[in-house]
Amino acid sequence: MQLQKGEKRSLADLGIGGRCEVAVNFGLAGVDIAAFGLDAAKKIGDDRYVVLFSNARSPNGEISLSSSADKATFAIDLDALPATIDRIVFTATHDDRPIADARPLTVTLDQGKAVFNVAEHLTNEKAVMMVELYRHSSGWRCGTIAQGFAGGLGSLIGHFGGEVVDAPTPAPAPAPTPAPTP
Repeated sequence: MQLQKGEKRSLADLGIGGRCEVAVNFGLAGVDIAAFGLDAAKKIGDDRYVVLFSNARSPNGEISLSSSADKATFAIDLDALPATIDRIVFTATHDDRPIADARPLTVTLDQGKAVFNVAEHLTNEKAVMMVELYRHSSGWRCGTIAQGFAGGLGSLIGHFGGEVVDAPTPAPAPAPTPAPTP
């Protein structure tokens, strides 16, 4: 099923259970794909649930990432997530280029049960929220987003309540000591 921007669907209606797969196909080198586990306030509550290239697995493996040069695949066990994780937002970022250049940029749920073409909705964003899985009183749901930030990863992390820690600035060199006068 092809999903449209802004669409919200029950995973059960899509034939997707508590264990599922989210695959992101992209066509641009240097794209980083991540899954942000967020609390009910849509903020990062536990950094260990931000799954990306440098942290490929949540604490108990509820979310795990495998990736190649043009595809990132998340294996997810929604039923095993702690109650503090209310949603998972899948994102794409690039340091230098707009994510729209990553065509194709598609998110596929459970081997094609639902597909969302993200790139067609983008312009100059360097960081984009593509799709989210979220808790609802009727069970887990999927929502398409395709919105982002021209400012890149730092803007995205700030939106989720996190902070980007820059490398410390080196201390200035001490001033030369004047030579003693005889």
